[in-house]
Amino acid sequence: MPRQPPDDPVFDAFWAAYPSRRPNPRERARKLFNALIKAGTVTAEELTAAATAYAAERRAAKADPKYNWMASTFLSEERWCDYVPAEEVAEPTPARAPDTGVHPFGGLVDRVGIKKWSTWFRPLRLEGQGEVKIVVAPTKFHADRIRAEFEQLLREAWGEIEVRP
Repeated sequence: MPRQPPDDPVFDAFWAAYPSRRPNPRERARKLFNALIKAGTVTAEELTAAATAYAAERRAAKADPKYNWMASTFLSEERWCDYVPAEEVAEPTPARAPDTGVHPFGGLVDRVGIKKWSTWFRPLRLEGQGEVKIVVAPTKFHADRIRAEFEQLLREAWGEIEVRP
């Protein structure tokens, strides 16, 4: 008798929305899904909406299901970022810097786009008014991503920086 997957209605909604593919390891996808939610990188609703958008794109293209990404790939390689509906992040409510009333990274919206800004820059805090600015990310994963993808951009804007979780 095959093992039953754990009862996880939040993940089940994502799984039901995701386009079919064989093979598509459910348990690995569930672990990645829950890790992203726990890290605070994205909400379950955003992931489910991204899966729905990806499924709609594949249906519209009449694509062969064997060429759909595995759900674990969709999650681990952050391909979901390309499918988060724009209306969910169209009007960010950035955290305010206490002294200026403006998000310290607000000027980067035009350079990276509202989707990336909302996902990667809105949760950041800027500390340290000395020579080295300290960029504080909510998680180690978030800090690593900022270093890998946006460190040069931040150096252009702020000079010497250090990114910390």
